[in-house]
Amino acid sequence: PLTLVVSINRDTKAITLNNEPFGDVSDPEKLENKLREIFAERERNGVIREGTNEVEKTIFIKSPKSVRYGDVVKVIDAAKTAGASPIGLQIDDLSE
Repeated sequence: PLTLVVSINRDTKAITLNNEPFGDVSDPEKLENKLREIFAERERNGVIREGTNEVEKTIFIKSPKSVRYGDVVKVIDAAKTAGASPIGLQIDDLSE
């Protein structure tokens, strides 16, 4: 699937990419490297974002409101460094 969703676990601060574990917020380098790999593969295979001539590098970061802002920023920075664009934010547990 083209959709990339990075989730941050509220309790453990673990990071997952499409439900696969990729370290935690204290060291998002594993996530960054995997995203680079995915984007490079998409470039090689000509996976283009619909309506543009750009490689599909859209990513969504999903985090509970209770996760510290600084931890979310670390994950956003890792995604940006890997080349992700645009980056969408999804807030979980809106009822809390």
